[in-house]
Amino acid sequence: MNDSRLSGSNFSRRAFLTGLGALGAAGVLAACGGAPAAPTAAPAAPAAPAAPAAPAPAAPTQTPLQINAAPAATAVPTATAAPTAAAAAATPTAAAATSANTLIVGRAGDSVKLDANDIEDGESVMVTHEIFESLVRYSHKQPPLTIEPSLATAWTISSDNLTLTFNLRKGVKFHDGTDFNADAVVFTFKRLSDDKDPTHVGKFVYWNDNFGGFPGNLKSIDKVDDLTVKMTLVAPDGEILPKLSLFSFAIVSPTAVKKDPVNFFKTPVGTGPFRFKEWIQGDHISLVKNPDYWGDKVAIDGVIFKVIPDNSARSAEMQAGTIDTGEIAAVDIPTLKKNADIVVTLQPAVSVGYLAFNPSAEPAFKDIKVRQAFAAAINRKAIIDAFYGDLGVVPTQFQPPAILGYNADLKGWEYAPDKAKQLLKDAGVSNLSIDFWYMSVTRGYFPDPKSIAEAMARDLSAVGIKVNLKTKDWGAYLDDRTKGNLGLYMLGWGSDNGDPDNFIGYFFKANKKEFSYDNADLRNTLTKAGELIDPKQREPLYQAAQKIFNDGLPCLPIAWANGTAVSRKRLQNYSAPLFADGQYRDVTLAT
Repeated sequence: MNDSRLSGSNFSRRAFLTGLGALGAAGVLAACGGAPAAPTAAPAAPAAPAAPAAPAPAAPTQTPLQINAAPAATAVPTATAAPTAAAAAATPTAAAATSANTLIVGRAGDSVKLDANDIEDGESVMVTHEIFESLVRYSHKQPPLTIEPSLATAWTISSDNLTLTFNLRKGVKFHDGTDFNADAVVFTFKRLSDDKDPTHVGKFVYWNDNFGGFPGNLKSIDKVDDLTVKMTLVAPDGEILPKLSLFSFAIVSPTAVKKDPVNFFKTPVGTGPFRFKEWIQGDHISLVKNPDYWGDKVAIDGVIFKVIPDNSARSAEMQAGTIDTGEIAAVDIPTLKKNADIVVTLQPAVSVGYLAFNPSAEPAFKDIKVRQAFAAAINRKAIIDAFYGDLGVVPTQFQPPAILGYNADLKGWEYAPDKAKQLLKDAGVSNLSIDFWYMSVTRGYFPDPKSIAEAMARDLSAVGIKVNLKTKDWGAYLDDRTKGNLGLYMLGWGSDNGDPDNFIGYFFKANKKEFSYDNADLRNTLTKAGELIDPKQREPLYQAAQKIFNDGLPCLPIAWANGTAVSRKRLQNYSAPLFADGQYRDVTLAT
């Protein structure tokens, strides 16, 4: 996820992945390294005054809206506004009346909708990941990030990479007792792709974003037999399997949706390891285990997602043991680490912070020797040690190891000031003075942009390069970068879906003004890789692309930023996987 997408209509659906708050949490929300202070899994906590760790109950000012899975739920008003903070605080907490075998997740805010096909915020994804499932999914065993069967047990890909045929899992039931089959898959994808379908009630922004419109790149979705479907694309899409693993493309119960398309988001019905029980808006959402789940038997009784808007209050509840895991601000992690009953799990890096060289704005960068001199002059390890703690890794290439196409043969760029001086001399460059633009906001890949820029400036000064540190309003910064107006600047990227076409391919498959780097070999290699679907065919091409990138050095990767997940020790067998559904399907709770 590059902050270049945080503009206009894309902002709302991307906000949760770009880490507008400094939270360290797990799962799909940890996908992006764009969070302040640490890569994060979740959206920012809503702005609120600091609260005491254990706020006293207040008198209710209104009754929170309650949504149950019972038939009466259809009579609930459609208004979705959360209750006032006082009302939420006054509501009996979910933990008060739950068994010791129920997982309590503390989070910054409430869900918006629970219709997996039509959500665009992280708090909703967090819940729907437990209720719904897609045809394929990311394995919980990470790194690397690998696609595995889910509701589809196997698939074949046509030689032209346009047709995918999926064999569906037999004997799976939706939570309402109806059958999962080819009809359900065709129904779901027609609902997603056909904006004239009567069940297409909503925005479906992730379909639009990933398939390019309605129906976009989907030519057809056809039933072959009860347990086989055929998907045909308009054009090859190397990202198609990672895209199909997304929460947005989970398979929904046709019966439940047809019953009430407008209010399906209140009483969701999927095939996942947990069933929807109730939603007390502004307070909690309760799920119970699915006793008929097709996978391994779910060990815990259920999951309660408890809304705790204040960062320090969530941290206090983690300390006290009243929540088992949740969205924890990075600033609170060092304190929580001291608690012997709390575990902080590092997640694989899926983001990179980089220093970009744009020769269209700074002609000196047209010479590869100058770019190489900058790489040799900057002590990236010292920067990692000073500003990232345990959450940073010195990159050897653009993409981190978790992303398909990592090239283990590449060694990266060594810190060698004397070599930098010689490279500048060989380039015939002396007394170089350049404007150096640093970000005005923090991100996981650059947790303290100004201080990191100052450290790089000192390193550059030591080899005879003078940089003039500058920053500006974040929106203007991004606009100038996109237009190619910044010669030397800091920015970063965090993966949307774990796929290399959404990482190195996003930047260098075409000549972007932000780099003004048009390497035909790199472009052609990435284009070819982006048209293939089979990972075994794609991997060597992306490995070759990484080598071409390193040789050309259009930017210098400064840091790969790890994510974090915080939990109580009683939560066991929890791997905090990225991009994966069913975060809690395999966990147990020690008593």
